[in-house]
Amino acid sequence: MPNFYHWRTLAGAEVDFIVELDGMYYPIKVKMATTVSKHDVRGIAAFKETYPQLRIAPGIVLYAGDQCYRITEDCVAVPWNAQ
Repeated sequence: MPNFYHWRTLAGAEVDFIVELDGMYYPIKVKMATTVSKHDVRGIAAFKETYPQLRIAPGIVLYAGDQCYRITEDCVAVPWNAQ
């Protein structure tokens, strides 16, 4: 059974959902925007930097757009309505 977390620093870096399953952590950010950029994955990057000892999967940004694409080397944008 997965565990679900929310992560935020005092400086404001945030990951909306972190799903822990079988020792792997899946960071997920949710954006209302129709486009996303590197700026939008700062929280995921900060989470990975803060916990280098964890097994962390590539980050996912769920957003209101219509295409899947790579934002950074280890973060992808996925539309909410992706099937």
